[in-house]
Amino acid sequence: MTEFDPNIEFLQKRVDRCENILKLLSDCNSTEERLAVLESQEEVHVFFTECKQNFNDFSNQEKIAVCSVAAIGQGANVFGAKGSEKKLKNIVNVLCKIEKFYDTLGGIIGYHRIVLVKILDELKPSAPKKSEEVYHQAHPFDILHPTQAVLRAIKTCLENLPSFGEMYPIGGAGDRLQLRDQETGKLLPAAMLRFCGRTLLEGLIRDIQAREFLYYKLFGRQLIIPVALMTSQEKNNHTYIHEICEENEWFGRSKEKFRLFMQPLVPVISKTGMWVMRDALELMLKPGGHGVLWKKASDEGIFDWFEEQGCHHLLVRQINNPVACTDYGPLALMGYGYGERKSFGISSCKRIVNTAEGMNVLYERKKNEEYEYCVTNIEYTEFKRKGVKDFPACSKGNYSVYPANTNIIFADIKSLREAIVKSPIPGMIFNMKTKFNHVSADGSVTKLAGGRLESTMQNIADVMVDIFPEKMDTAQKLDLKTFITYNKRRKTISVTKSSFEKAGTICGTPFGAFYEMLENYHELLGEYCGFELPSMVERDAYIKTGPSFIAFFHPAIGPCWEIVAQKLIGGVIADGAEILLELAEVEMRNIELQGSLLVEAKDPLGKKDANGIIQYGNDCGKCSLVNVKIKNKGINKEANNVYWSGDIQRHEALQIVLHGNAEFCAKNVTIEGDQFIEVPDGYSVTVTEVDGEIVFDKKKIRKPSWYWKYEFSDDNNITLTKCS
Repeated sequence: MTEFDPNIEFLQKRVDRCENILKLLSDCNSTEERLAVLESQEEVHVFFTECKQNFNDFSNQEKIAVCSVAAIGQGANVFGAKGSEKKLKNIVNVLCKIEKFYDTLGGIIGYHRIVLVKILDELKPSAPKKSEEVYHQAHPFDILHPTQAVLRAIKTCLENLPSFGEMYPIGGAGDRLQLRDQETGKLLPAAMLRFCGRTLLEGLIRDIQAREFLYYKLFGRQLIIPVALMTSQEKNNHTYIHEICEENEWFGRSKEKFRLFMQPLVPVISKTGMWVMRDALELMLKPGGHGVLWKKASDEGIFDWFEEQGCHHLLVRQINNPVACTDYGPLALMGYGYGERKSFGISSCKRIVNTAEGMNVLYERKKNEEYEYCVTNIEYTEFKRKGVKDFPACSKGNYSVYPANTNIIFADIKSLREAIVKSPIPGMIFNMKTKFNHVSADGSVTKLAGGRLESTMQNIADVMVDIFPEKMDTAQKLDLKTFITYNKRRKTISVTKSSFEKAGTICGTPFGAFYEMLENYHELLGEYCGFELPSMVERDAYIKTGPSFIAFFHPAIGPCWEIVAQKLIGGVIADGAEILLELAEVEMRNIELQGSLLVEAKDPLGKKDANGIIQYGNDCGKCSLVNVKIKNKGINKEANNVYWSGDIQRHEALQIVLHGNAEFCAKNVTIEGDQFIEVPDGYSVTVTEVDGEIVFDKKKIRKPSWYWKYEFSDDNNITLTKCS
């Protein structure tokens, strides 16, 4: 079979036909009336005359789905091949889900119509952009530096953290990662990627626990933030996510604080309007983009669930951006949105001109002699159609005048509910760049260029408009209900979308995300904590020889860098050295490290109660190193290390493992060679040097001998005091 070139006239007739049927269906008041309208269509009549499948025992809702496919001219394509009764029921069940989810668009017929319109937009000569629609630079809330306004936003967030739930769209296919199970060879979803020793999903949970622990340390109250996860069926994503949660015992959180709901899978359609078939009676399906998050959450009662627990605002974050919670970025976003009574906000940063990356803009539209404004997103695939020119902020610069769009979002639930009514599936786009294997009814296979209707969650902002009687002036730009924050790029976004081998560059890969994470640690340790560090290697050298140093901390050490800088003060980290700190209560002053230092608290934030729930508190692992020199052979540079995944082989290391309320203290000593020190719950180990010999003193402790006390200063900084 050979796919013919798309014909504009043919596609336009199909669009007109879909619109005519949708008009007839809009006048129907019952399922029976809808079915009668569909069965009266000539193409449906011909389909049932020629089709060999038996639909007699199907319900009216199921027949509506089947008839809808026939009405758009895809009946023979979808149902023409022979297959089992089970496969027939399965495909009809899938079609019913598509019909239900896209009900606001007109179900299957409405979905098909929009795809055809998007294809026609690509094929037709570009129409002039409407003069009523204009895109300007958005005026951001600048969080590059911890000004008093930023510190107030952070404090506002932390004081009102119980008002926030968190929602993560984690159902992405991750096709470009080519992630496979090492034993079975099966493709895995993006959430399963191991980054720095843990799945991306575990990284999300650790970040939320860092915020909760910070809340406890400041206010002395236990908080478990409700989390909703939008999974999908793609590559068994939902099953894998559930298994990760079960295996980790729901990460020391109540299972009732999680809600999992599935992102719909949608049909892939070729550039000629043909539905792509994976096999006989099996549609080619892909996730419908993260913009379906809002409607799906509404349909599944997720917003009701949040509000029942006192959560009226959301932090939304996607799975593939492990640097998203670096320093205070999300706290400032959340606090500014909450404090200024905003409806919707997006974290933003620099964006290189002409990159395949969305941008944030201020949208202006004249309507009925008034002006509507909102801060929103434009995907790179839409620049040309919307008449947006991407140009540098300065004549010889590389960075765009428009900042980068990210998947880190503040949202007010009440505002979301109102917006979903107006725009249930926002920011719909159709990308035809991918080729798919299509199995025809006769069993032949061909490659078809096509895509699926996707949508973007940021574009729910398109209907959160402020209305002005005349054009808005610059002073009013921060008064809109929509907003963006603006931060350093590597503290905001570095994604793990593609494998290094597939991308041919480290940008957008786990390889690149790890490099930029290390750049952040270099800034933190060097500029904030006062450490002497080896210079960052250039990217080409990093690819060949690995990083010049490695640092990775539990996010609850901060997460704000001003907190970390009060725990880690001064020292030297040698070239090729490695410092991994898996705990929150740590004190390090004037350490010298050659080799590897690995400190792990099994209970880094507090002990678990009888129900397995972490009780944030001072009964957790602690480590104090003051004037300590650590010398060992460290990382085996000759081994096949995968640094970004945490798969690292070592010649030697100083490894300290703390169970429960265990403490390790070393002062004015040199610890050399390969050392494994394990401290049981309720004990402390103190290391001293006596007559040139290292002495380990182990003793029982009934309660923590020290802890960090957190409080806000008068100027809104978070200050720490070491208490005993």
